[in-house]
Amino acid sequence: MTKKEFVYALPRGLGRCVLACRKDPETYRDIVWKYCDRCDIFDAQCNGTHTWYWYQLIGCYDDKEVFIQKIVDTFLAYKPKYGWKFYYYGQLLTYFADDGMDFVEKALWQKYEELYTALLHRKRAPRGMFHLRNDFETLCVELATDFDRYLRIATDIGRLYLENSLYD
Repeated sequence: MTKKEFVYALPRGLGRCVLACRKDPETYRDIVWKYCDRCDIFDAQCNGTHTWYWYQLIGCYDDKEVFIQKIVDTFLAYKPKYGWKFYYYGQLLTYFADDGMDFVEKALWQKYEELYTALLHRKRAPRGMFHLRNDFETLCVELATDFDRYLRIATDIGRLYLENSLYD
C-alpha cells in the first residue's frame, strides 16, 4: 500500500491500514503520528469512533508511548464541547490505561477531576447544551470498567447531587 492509499483508506477504518502498518510500520509512522490525535469520523452513531482501529495502529509501534503522549496532551487540553472527539480520546486512552499504562490512567483521572470540580462549583446551567456535564458523563462511562472505579464515580456523583442543587 502506498502512503497515498494509506491516507485515503485511513478514515474508513476498514483494517487495510492496520495490516499494512503491521507489515511495515516505519513506512507509515509520519502518517500515524499526524492523525493519531484526530477524530476523523463522519457519524459515530453508525460508523463508531474508530478507537479500536487506532488502538491497533498505534500498537504496531514499539515506541507507542510517544503517540499516546500526543493523544494525552490533546485530551488534557480539550475544552468541553461535547462531541465525538472527547468520546474518542476517552475511549482510546482507556484502552491503553487498561493495558497498564500508568501515565494514561493518571491523565484520565486528572481530566475526570478537572471536569468534576468544575461541575461541583458551577452555579447555574448554561443556555443550550451543557457540554461540561455531557463530557463528564462520557468520561464516567469510559472509566467505569471495574467495580472500584465504578464505586468511586458513583460516590462522586452522589456528592455532586448532595452539594450542588443545580443537579437535582
